[in-house]
Amino acid sequence: MAATSPSKILDLGCGSGAWCACPARTCLHIALSVVYRAIQAATQFPEAEVHALDISPLPDRILPSNIHFHLADLTQELNFEPETFDIVHSRFVMCHVSNGKEVIERVARLVRPGGLLLLEDMDISNLLTTGGPAVGQVVSIMMQLMRVRGGDGEIGRKLEGIIASLRFFEDVHVTRIIAPLSGTGPNAANNELGLAIKKSHTSGDAIATLFAEQGVTADAMEQYWKELGQSGCEGIIYFTWARRIER
Repeated sequence: MAATSPSKILDLGCGSGAWCACPARTCLHIALSVVYRAIQAATQFPEAEVHALDISPLPDRILPSNIHFHLADLTQELNFEPETFDIVHSRFVMCHVSNGKEVIERVARLVRPGGLLLLEDMDISNLLTTGGPAVGQVVSIMMQLMRVRGGDGEIGRKLEGIIASLRFFEDVHVTRIIAPLSGTGPNAANNELGLAIKKSHTSGDAIATLFAEQGVTADAMEQYWKELGQSGCEGIIYFTWARRIER
């Protein structure tokens, strides 16, 4: 099958820059960069062409010879022919780009018949119900900032429906991961994800400055960071994939 021995892979990056409105994007963009995912894919599939796309230039480092980097904006038309890739993948991207549903519909057409579309994203609204009052205040503002720029902090749970609505994919699969931000759950891998999410929400002075501009006091931010580490505060990640129908 094409996707089990892929000849062309596309790894999607951060899009239009709308992620700058959300501090969570900063750390995730570093820790889960399109570059490092592409390197992993290039190593795993040395015979494949791996195309990495991002709006930001590449870090200065040596790359495998089968990686091709494209400086591009996901919210615009991409310079690829339809049905080009055996695998198209994104991680924590669609929630931040403007009009993520439209971006998904467009990049899905780059998948060859028999190929795979792999999308991973979050639903940060879960923090509104599992976190404390300060978490609720800050996350509500975060989601509002994302909406103003066309993003969707809840898109993770919508991925299945978006892909199914295209009608040229079959067997849409979803794995829902609950990641405790305290890092004290029974599953080590989920704990690691939760701690990464927490770090992304607590790293850098720019975060406090951003929310101060929205009326969040320094004391409220301090309480927010404390509440993120409390037992019960959980992030949710959706791993969604589907195979394009063969003609």
